[in-house]
Amino acid sequence: MKYAISVKEVCRMLSLGPTKVNELLKSGELPSVKIGRRRLVWVEDVHRLVAKNRSTGPDDDLEPMVPA
Repeated sequence: MKYAISVKEVCRMLSLGPTKVNELLKSGELPSVKIGRRRLVWVEDVHRLVAKNRSTGPDDDLEPMVPA
C-alpha cells in the first residue's frame, strides 16, 4: 500500500491533466511534500479532495468523478 504518490500518479488517479493538478498544488487545495527532487502527494489528501468536492457539490474547476 502506497502512502504517497507522484504528481503523475495523481493525474492518473483523478483523470486530470498535469496543469490542473499543479493548480491544485499551488493553491494549497491539494497539499504536497518535496523530498529530494520529487514532489509527492499523500494518498489520504487525494481522497480528502475528492470527498470534499463530492460533498459540497461540483465545483466550476473540478468535474464530478463518474464511475466508468
